[in-house]
Amino acid sequence: MVGEWTTRKLADCCDFNPTSLKADWPHARLRYIDISSVGEGIQSEPFKLMLRTNAPSRAQRLVASGDSLLSTVRPNRRSMLWLGSVADNVVASTGFAVLRAKPAAMSSRYLYYTVFNRAFTDYLVTMEKGAAYPAVSVADIGDAEISLPPLAEQKAIAAVLGALDDKIELNRRMNATLEAMARALFQSWFVDFDPVRAKLDGGKPVGLDDAIAAFFPTTFQDSPLGHIPKGWEVRPLADAFDIKDGATFRKEDRLDTGSIIAFGANGPVGFSTRANVSEPCIALGKIGSCGSLHRSWNSCWVTNNAFIVQPPRGGSLEFLWRTLCTIDFSQFIGGSANPYMPLKNFGHTPVVMPPETLLNAYQERAGSLAAKIVANDVQSRTLATLRDTLLPKLLSGELSVASLESKLEAAQ
Repeated sequence: MVGEWTTRKLADCCDFNPTSLKADWPHARLRYIDISSVGEGIQSEPFKLMLRTNAPSRAQRLVASGDSLLSTVRPNRRSMLWLGSVADNVVASTGFAVLRAKPAAMSSRYLYYTVFNRAFTDYLVTMEKGAAYPAVSVADIGDAEISLPPLAEQKAIAAVLGALDDKIELNRRMNATLEAMARALFQSWFVDFDPVRAKLDGGKPVGLDDAIAAFFPTTFQDSPLGHIPKGWEVRPLADAFDIKDGATFRKEDRLDTGSIIAFGANGPVGFSTRANVSEPCIALGKIGSCGSLHRSWNSCWVTNNAFIVQPPRGGSLEFLWRTLCTIDFSQFIGGSANPYMPLKNFGHTPVVMPPETLLNAYQERAGSLAAKIVANDVQSRTLATLRDTLLPKLLSGELSVASLESKLEAAQ
């Protein structure tokens, strides 16, 4: 019942930055969490393992399992994370506030959802100070007034929302594994040429059936890129794949939500009412974030800040993706104030092209992995939308866990 809830200051329910790095800290190595490691409720990259003596001066905040991290810098970016389980040598940047729930007052995961609530972010934005480097103080965070249900209800709410986030995190890890599998297969077949080397040594390629193994030759040949499998070609990038300019993204074509994603140099930039690419493609940034790569699984709009890169009709999108990922496009960027990368700068880049039969075999294998990644992404977006819909209602008392369960039971 909402009537059992109380209104309290956040500082009454949790401790801020409870422990910091001291001279007697027992670990020689630490795992460092900086702002770039944390996205909106997600760990966007692995925590950096380093010697304590090499750690930056901002590596000061000790964390524990159950803590919440909240960036005090540019709070509108919503860099925050719940640390469900961490090792005892993890250290966070002083750019974070570390929030640790007081067990008698607040569930640790409910604390996280309190600060993850977009209304809490809106409050922080009103309290930020500084124009070039806007930030909020721990005192202002602690002064925030929150609605607090009984502890049992807190845990029930956190369990509902946590189940959704746990599945999203599981999907993210599954996708990382699937991505690694596709990357390893590309490396083995098209970079290290393992099946060819196995045949050259008189053995049988590992992990390949006879039909696919037959697509690989038994010898190498010389090329401008060194030894490559016999019968393969070295071709300029612009000759091996179809590359063309994106188009202006008109204001009247923009949508806040929709099914047709618009891509720019920095990745998705919104949704469009129409598409300028009807087949899956790669958007390659040419202005601003030059060389950045973004994969479109379906029809999309690619802006004039990026190139549209596609395999020849019927070719392997997955081979194209992996090939582009091996190229260092930074060497082709011109300009400093306004970085730009014209096609003439990189189109001559030589790439190794295997025969079509082998491209098809790779597409079949890597494509099935990609399809699973897409399915997981779609499910995660659906779960995130559900979480974001339920969260403010559960945290305000507008919706109780009991009534939610009743609705779910009635729907079955």
